[in-house]
Amino acid sequence: MSANESINTSPTGGQKAGNDERYDLIPAEPLRLLARHYGVGAKKYDDHNWRRGYDWKLSFAALNRHLWQFWSGEDIDTETGSPHIIAVAWHAFALAEFMDTHPAYDSRLTDVDSRAQRT
Repeated sequence: MSANESINTSPTGGQKAGNDERYDLIPAEPLRLLARHYGVGAKKYDDHNWRRGYDWKLSFAALNRHLWQFWSGEDIDTETGSPHIIAVAWHAFALAEFMDTHPAYDSRLTDVDSRAQRT
């Protein structure tokens, strides 16, 4: 048994190992809206177009635009019909994937951090 597994015992005595990956805890409706947002993007561009990767700052900027639109009280993006907060999630997922698949497109301002440490 690995460190992130636990044994669950039912009242019948049956046992099943579980781990920290708890897909059953993800709320269904936001996940459905996220899947719909992927579908809207596939119609606009192509299936899996985003997997080709692009400069990370593009998703960072879009994520922030959608987040501020949400925070300003605007719930729905009129272009896509998706909630702005779902677009935020989409861009966060893209960036999480890009960390593994497209590190060459990482455009975070890490040089600013190193300059600040020198002063």
